[in-house]
Amino acid sequence: MNHPQVIQAGEVDDIGLYFSAADLFINPVEKGSGTQLKTLEALSWHCNVVSFRFGIRGIDPEETGGKLQWAENGDWASFTLLLLMAYPRKPTPDHFLNFYNQDDITREVLKRMNSL
Repeated sequence: MNHPQVIQAGEVDDIGLYFSAADLFINPVEKGSGTQLKTLEALSWHCNVVSFRFGIRGIDPEETGGKLQWAENGDWASFTLLLLMAYPRKPTPDHFLNFYNQDDITREVLKRMNSL
């Protein structure tokens, strides 16, 4: 696909440069496995996100301050409507960022392991 406003960058050294310039992160993934880390990373860069339900596995949308909108897997009509209704960019809430912070998670895991 070639379009003047679409950058197909492939693997990049610093994804933050792209997330910080983006108004919206679109995640049309409908299957696979595990938590969708790209969605967490987009939110950590304060991007608004539109995703299918699969792409938000392991993430509580209620904690994102309205930054994460999702449609049921395969419901392209709803997905497209969410894209058209994309809202202005605002910061991701601190409580969300703290909850998913890698250092905090590691500290909690170590604490639990040491208590065994």
